[in-house]
Amino acid sequence: HDLNDTWSTTASGGMQLTKRKRDSYGVSGDGFVANTLNLISSAAITSASQGFSEQTSLGFYVQEQVGYKDRLFGTAAVRIDDNSAFGRDFSLVVYPKASLSWVISDESFFNVGWVDDLKLRGAWGQAGNAPAPFSADRNYETSNATVGDVAVSTLETNDFGNPNLKAETGSELELGFEGSLFKGKIGLDFTVYNKSTKDALLSVDDPPSSGWTGSHLVNVGEINNKGIELAINTTPLRRSFLEWDLTASISTNKN
Repeated sequence: HDLNDTWSTTASGGMQLTKRKRDSYGVSGDGFVANTLNLISSAAITSASQGFSEQTSLGFYVQEQVGYKDRLFGTAAVRIDDNSAFGRDFSLVVYPKASLSWVISDESFFNVGWVDDLKLRGAWGQAGNAPAPFSADRNYETSNATVGDVAVSTLETNDFGNPNLKAETGSELELGFEGSLFKGKIGLDFTVYNKSTKDALLSVDDPPSSGWTGSHLVNVGEINNKGIELAINTTPLRRSFLEWDLTASISTNKN
């Protein structure tokens, strides 16, 4: 709502529930009498497979936007997430964010004739990436064995699990500007960014003393990406019968 002619505010919030469930079935057969008799039940050897996975994510967020004289704008928000793939010893994760933009060309002291519009902006925020379903759980898988002359089902070690498993968390800072020059003939958009990901999910070998022989996920990695993005657009030719728009861009990234 508008507080007065100078200030305006907008508040919002909500809940997001995402659930993904996957069931898969497969059948195969070897040894058919003829190519035209290709029903699986007609094969000499038949086999079947079945898979299941499920992941649920629940998130809440609140956000506040503030404007000052239609030229200075600020946003602050926070999001709280829980995910079924987190370890049992880890529950919630909090992601804050904040941004600020300033249309400096609307200020009375700004007097650059060849600049039509110029907006400065900056933002910082966090976001996460949850592990895959069942990554935190210690579980087993089925197999087959022969005892005497009888085929029986057996259990074997599968995933070692990690009760402390949590989401990767990325923090990114962006600074930049966008503007229009020479009565709209040239447009600029420039951004410099620095993103760091902590608690990145990496696979490590299971401890041999546990009896497991595979690998499991742990939050031990750290990744950094930084660079710039620049886009320039212009209209070098504008006639009643022909208009030519030209855009050039360049970006860098150091990882």
